[in-house]
Amino acid sequence: MSDVAPRQPFLKNLQAVTNKIHATSNVDEIMLELSQDICALFNADPADHLLRR
Repeated sequence: MSDVAPRQPFLKNLQAVTNKIHATSNVDEIMLELSQDICALFNADPADHLLRR
């Protein structure tokens, strides 16, 4: 049980993002509306993925 406690905020945010993804109707909607949430989940810069293309 002690292994889960430090990860609890991440798991809660992951579940929230997952629920939002399942509520979308297409991939474009995920990319446009959820990219900031996904990046925040992994502490990533939203513009960083554009630089790697």
